[in-house]
Amino acid sequence: MDELAAVESDIETAPDALTQGRLEKKAEKLLDKIDDVEVNLAKFDADSPQANVRDRSQEKTLQKLDFVQAKKTAGLIRDQLSQDGGAVLFFLQKTRKQMGRFCIEEVLNVILGDQIIDGKVVGAYRRYSVDLDSAISQLNEAEFLIRLASYFKIEESEDLETLSQQLREKIRTSIDEGTTIFLEIRSLDELIEQADFLRWFIQDFWQPLIDDVAAVSQKYKSKFIVALIADSQMRLNCSTEYFCEPGDLDCYKFLELPLPDWSVDDIYDWLITFRTVYPKLRGKNGQDLKRIAAKIHRASEGTPQNVCANLQEQFL
Repeated sequence: MDELAAVESDIETAPDALTQGRLEKKAEKLLDKIDDVEVNLAKFDADSPQANVRDRSQEKTLQKLDFVQAKKTAGLIRDQLSQDGGAVLFFLQKTRKQMGRFCIEEVLNVILGDQIIDGKVVGAYRRYSVDLDSAISQLNEAEFLIRLASYFKIEESEDLETLSQQLREKIRTSIDEGTTIFLEIRSLDELIEQADFLRWFIQDFWQPLIDDVAAVSQKYKSKFIVALIADSQMRLNCSTEYFCEPGDLDCYKFLELPLPDWSVDDIYDWLITFRTVYPKLRGKNGQDLKRIAAKIHRASEGTPQNVCANLQEQFL
């Protein structure tokens, strides 16, 4: 799957028709191989006495539904970070209903593709997952720094500048040769809606942090990936100057990952790819799958959370 995602990303940026055709043939072979592997995995999962093993396998297949644009963006970032090292700051909103957690995993699979063996990231890799939902009480920058510091084992301080400096130093020293750090900060909805939080985050926390880590990350070709994640649609109270576009990546700014609704074609493509994995889909022809895709799309209105629920209810 990781290799297929990389090939699909390369197809999007193929310089000529000959290269595109060669990549498409490679993608077709990979799809055939995936079909064979998924059939065998499904048999093992069906025989497994552990329900959570089967459930995880099913969730992994749902993770492959769409996120085409986000993975294309990830391909551009992969090329840049693999060559020079560096940092990227993602921003995601509406993640609950748009299945943003799936998107994050797919984007990481593309960016870290060279480090993934047997489905696991190997080498110098650290992942920090910070959930501020129940932890935040004051809904301000101080509470954000205090909670973040606790995940990095930094002693709490009332001096915010000192605390910020200690965090930057901790992160900087963690980025040694070849190290990849992924920091996801979830449940930021209420903080982000504070009038000055995103401005403060960019100007007073992120930009000084990148100044500290830029030289060492480039020296060792290290990767520093951060994602700020909101469950709901945000009313952003900061200037658009704090955001950049995929084709003009600026490590000092936010890069928002798109989380669109899913189309009938998106659902159909998923059904075609994984039709051999699930007993209820085996034997269905193309027309059958098109009808199923249209039915699921009508019932879910294309909302990813509802699409996944429909697929799980009917077939998984």
